[in-house]
Amino acid sequence: MNWKKEVRDRFYHCGGTAQGSEYANKQGKACESAIFQSSFLTNLEYHDPALKATEEEILDFYKKFGNFLNHLSHTDVPAGKAFFDLNDYHIFDLMGNVNRPNLEAHYDHITPYLGKTNQQFREVEIVAVTTEFGYITAIQRVDGTAADGSPYDFSFRSTSMLRKFTDGWKFVHEHYSFPVDMATKIADFTGKQGATESVEFKKK
Repeated sequence: MNWKKEVRDRFYHCGGTAQGSEYANKQGKACESAIFQSSFLTNLEYHDPALKATEEEILDFYKKFGNFLNHLSHTDVPAGKAFFDLNDYHIFDLMGNVNRPNLEAHYDHITPYLGKTNQQFREVEIVAVTTEFGYITAIQRVDGTAADGSPYDFSFRSTSMLRKFTDGWKFVHEHYSFPVDMATKIADFTGKQGATESVEFKKK
């Protein structure tokens, strides 16, 4: 099989979502243990066929992370810390920045606060740069009811950098963001806003 077609089929033609979410239950199992909705890759030049096995490792890590978010986090919040390099992790989060080495305090606040969250991923791309470093880009939808009773449902862009340690892959840096209408200065919580119609500072 042509390796570019294989990458496309493996990472972009799965019609699923994060395991256990309401969306996934409605859709059924479109592909084995899928955590992704259908999406298509247009540029495969950055996928090195020699690093296919590494991209498979990162995919497996991402599936396990999705399973944690939608299942295990509901009963065992601390278990998710294993997915992060707690001492050297840095994130540009939606509500502000978390600088190293302060992830654990942020994690202990936000993870239980989100409660029984449902998370879905689409337009996912996994790229291995070396056998020990890679990145994931995606559109992520999060919905649920927070610990204080507040309902939430929003989508955002995510870029995640991962490094392989002796005990497996871990997130070392992430960047989450909403598109913003530059004229109104209002963020788009659906993640669907296009750039072209939102770039100007004055509405016509």
